[in-house]
Amino acid sequence: MDGPTSEVVMEGGDVPRAAAASDATPPDRLGLELAQLRHSRGMTGQALASSVGISQSTISKIENGLLRPSPADVDRIARTLQAPPDLVRHLVDLAERLQSTAARRGPRRRAAGVETRRQGMSLDQEEILDAEREATLIREFEPILLPGLIQISEYARRVVNGYHRITIGGDEGAWYQRTAEKVSLRIKRQNLLYDATRRFEFILMESVLGNRFAPPEYMIAQIKRIATVAELENVTVRIVPSSAELEYPHVQGFTILDDSLVVVETLEATGYSHPDQVRIYAKIFEEYAELTAPDLHEILARYTRNYAELLAPRRPAIADPATTRTAANTAPAAADPTPGDDLTPPRETAAPG
Repeated sequence: MDGPTSEVVMEGGDVPRAAAASDATPPDRLGLELAQLRHSRGMTGQALASSVGISQSTISKIENGLLRPSPADVDRIARTLQAPPDLVRHLVDLAERLQSTAARRGPRRRAAGVETRRQGMSLDQEEILDAEREATLIREFEPILLPGLIQISEYARRVVNGYHRITIGGDEGAWYQRTAEKVSLRIKRQNLLYDATRRFEFILMESVLGNRFAPPEYMIAQIKRIATVAELENVTVRIVPSSAELEYPHVQGFTILDDSLVVVETLEATGYSHPDQVRIYAKIFEEYAELTAPDLHEILARYTRNYAELLAPRRPAIADPATTRTAANTAPAAADPTPGDDLTPPRETAAPG
């Protein structure tokens, strides 16, 4: 179950008193109203998630004030729950105000004890974007797929669609709009790369280039994008070659924002702000940096050639005309086979046995 137990809205149960307090924060108020609306319609969180096209865990986080939903998500949820038009407008307005407040004040700070900060807290894309806006040094390590700040839109679309197929399921049309929104937000985050006051350091395992999340033509465009980003003065891109000797298995991808927050992206992004956790991930980043190849462009060029070969049409080998004429003049005449004869290949090409 997501979030502190005192804040969770239980399936089929009453809305907790703590969530209904008059001094609740805006995310709590919005989540509370959506939860009350769902309960009044007698719909489970799973049924609502399936109808709207998002995961049940996302519904739970929205209702418990742990996630700021986009106005579009709130509109879909409210309409699915058959809310009157004026209530739909009210809920969407709350979501828009939350969005504008987040943009002005930066990432939402959650009250958290030491253990919570060690164990991590769930983050949505808006919160990650908020944290990135504040950071001046962003270090990212990726062992499986390319960083979101470098992905081209088609690569990003296929990655997000893949996650939605697992987390949401059903027909692709059920999550098409949600995929489009996430890809749009991911591409929007890339504007930060062109802010010269920020510094970015990316470390990729070489296997990332070989993981085909898109057809060869898009992978070629993706590799070109890496090379282009690497030319920016405030960006460093390095690759750990497959030949590198590793002392321990690489962990999942992570991003270090300044020295205050680590974002670990799995099915759902988790943030760690405890100094011990940040220090551990920074140490991992430094050790992998020591293993990176001296020439980035040599590796990129090799994978570009590999994908180009996959696109090249396969043509039959063309025999040398002179060799063909010589063979024809010296070969003995073959007898016409009669029906039932065995057509045995010449001795030099016959299969063994």
